[in-house]
Amino acid sequence: MSLPLSILLLAAALAQATEGPVDAAPEAAPEPPPLMINMAAIQADAEGRAEPYFDEELEPLKELLSALSYDTFKKLALTQMECTPGEEILLPIDDTFACVVRPDPVAAPEGAPPVPGGGGLTLNAMVVDRSDPDAPVIALAAAAEMPLGQTILFRDIPRESGKLLVFLTPSMGQSQQQQQQEQDRNDEQQQSEQQQDQEDQQEDTEQQEQSPPQPDKENPEEQQAAQEESPAEEQDKEPKDMQNVQAVLEALEELDKREQKLMRDAPALDTLREWW
Repeated sequence: MSLPLSILLLAAALAQATEGPVDAAPEAAPEPPPLMINMAAIQADAEGRAEPYFDEELEPLKELLSALSYDTFKKLALTQMECTPGEEILLPIDDTFACVVRPDPVAAPEGAPPVPGGGGLTLNAMVVDRSDPDAPVIALAAAAEMPLGQTILFRDIPRESGKLLVFLTPSMGQSQQQQQQEQDRNDEQQQSEQQQDQEDQQEDTEQQEQSPPQPDKENPEEQQAAQEESPAEEQDKEPKDMQNVQAVLEALEELDKREQKLMRDAPALDTLREWW
């Protein structure tokens, strides 16, 4: 027996209402930026040289090496390898030795400013003697908490000839270095533009102080109206001046006529003059 359609729809609605909310899948944590592990492996000897000898490739480390009690330094390996924090990598030195490195991130202290790669890292490293591939021996191991760019040195590890020195320096990965370089370039360009703007403003200010005041150019309509009114005012002044001059001339002419009349009647001149 089939159920009515209305009952089926009601049952479906009730089933949906009783279903609980579906939890969203947790967001995956962002992968930490890659790091670059820089290794310099060197054979050091004390041969009694008057002046210490350095392989040409070791010039960047010359200052550090000069402080050691050896006089001959030869390159065994100069290696760079990129890895992610927590990843273990193997850096070969020669047929006998290799270096195993694992950088573990360290959270930045609360309130500390952020730095590339986090607050620092713990560099877990060991130099392994692989003379017997079936039974490798750890020649030296250490774990150092350090910021990016700092160098640690494994030294005085015996080998067939001389002693083994291993320098390890973690730094930003290549992608981070490019981003940092791009950011530095942008910062320099922004600073240069700001400095140029300040110089331009200063130059404009000096020019304004040296130049005489100029008429207001913001209201050209008012200037034009003033220019149009000025000739009209001058034209109005000219007739007034002429009228004044004409009145003076007429008064002088009338005075002259009276004087001539008085001169014609000389006896009465004094009395008339007193009365007038």
